[in-house]
This record gives sequence, structure tokens and C-alpha cells, in this order.
Amino acid sequence: MIISIPSKNRLNYTAGKIFLDHTLFVEPQDFKTYSDLFPGTKIVNILENNKGFSYVLNFIVDYTLSQGEKYFLFVDDDIWDVKRKDKNLFQVDEFLNEALELIKKKNYAQLGINFMGHGCFETEELLEDKAVWGMGLMDAEKIKSIGGYDKKLLIFSDYDITAQLIMKGFKVGVWNKYLFLHKMKSQEGGAMTYYKQSELIKTNCEYILKKYGELCKMFFNTKHGIWEVRLNWKEIKDKREKNKLNNILSEFE
Repeated sequence: MIISIPSKNRLNYTAGKIFLDHTLFVEPQDFKTYSDLFPGTKIVNILENNKGFSYVLNFIVDYTLSQGEKYFLFVDDDIWDVKRKDKNLFQVDEFLNEALELIKKKNYAQLGINFMGHGCFETEELLEDKAVWGMGLMDAEKIKSIGGYDKKLLIFSDYDITAQLIMKGFKVGVWNKYLFLHKMKSQEGGAMTYYKQSELIKTNCEYILKKYGELCKMFFNTKHGIWEVRLNWKEIKDKREKNKLNNILSEFE
């Protein structure tokens, strides 16, 4: 398993303090600075600057497979803590072993770790076919099999890949046993590079809206001051079941 933390112009990234044995993925323009500041960290140069979220995620998928691994743990660089919902002590090795066992047992394409602000209200430990963002264990082979992350998206790639995996027959889990903590828009760099560009965010939202049609809603989040999209996960799951039925019926034509 590759513990992957992509980082962009965020030298005070916090996720590496949780997962010490991680691989940092950075752009060429940041590579020397990160390398000088974190000499003991494994740092991978992703070869292109300012290509967006999908680009770095596709790079991580390919890197994972090139290392002979099937899974990678994706961790947003601004996550500053992970806690157990039962309030017992979080232990990295225990978490990684449990996550790997669960994703294999359930044959998930993604096993998301929920955000504390959402997961603390959930009564079930495991949800299925919901959005995965922020942190999750990913099956690189399954993601690669559907063509990877949409190269046209600079942001919102996490929502899009989840929807694509579900509609193409895969299952996705969101695990509430462990919950991550972060504060949106709390640090410069990273996704904030794009969130500050309102027209770019709007264009990416419009692209997703066109891609998913009635399965998606676009709105302006007044609290965060940005355009956002919301996918209807129930209808996306229904779409998967309809696709399965159509595939079965086509075999008899």
C-alpha cells in the first residue's frame, strides 16, 4: 500500500505528522523546496505544474501500479488528525490493517474515511455508495480499469470518480469507525489555489452538471463563497442497477 499525500505550495502540511511513512507528491516548481525542508521524506516529482486534482490523482494511480501495489491511501495534506469514533486511541498500523482487510472483504473500489463533522452523526459504522473525499483507501486497478480520473476536471475529481465507479458496477464504502479532522479553506496552497478562482470553479461545476444532468445539482454556497455541485447518490446507485439489468437483458437479444 502507498500512503499518498499530494501537496501544492503548502509547506506546513499536517497529514504527514499522522502518517509518518508517507509518500509526498509535489509539482516540479515545489520539488526542491519540499526536498530541502523534508530531507527524510519520500518525495515524488509529478512532472507537470498546475494540472489540477485529476492529474495528480492519475499520477498516483500509475505510481501505485508501477510499484507493484494495488492500493493507495489518499490523504488530503491539510488533515490534522484522525480519531476513532469509539474514542479509543487511534493507531496507524491497526487502522491500515483493518482498512486493507475491509476493502478486500467487501471488494470495494474505494473505502472512504468520513469527515468528523459528518460521521459523528452517523449511526451505522459502514455506509455504501456515498461520496468519498478527503481521505480513503483506493483500489488503483479498479480506478485504472474505468479510465482513471476525468482529465478535464481540475477539481471535484473525487466526487466524479466515485460516481463513475458506482455507475460502472463497482461498490464504494464510507467507514465511520475512523473520522478525519480538517478545516476547509484553513490554509493557503493546495485546493485553495483553485477555490480562489471563482470562474474556474464555476466552469468545472458546469462541466459536471452537463456530464450528469438530472443526477446532479449546481448551487452557490454562500457560506464558503464558491460554486459547488451535489450529486444524487441514490439515483447514481439506481443507475448502476439499471445498467446491470440492461447488460443481462442484452445477453438474451
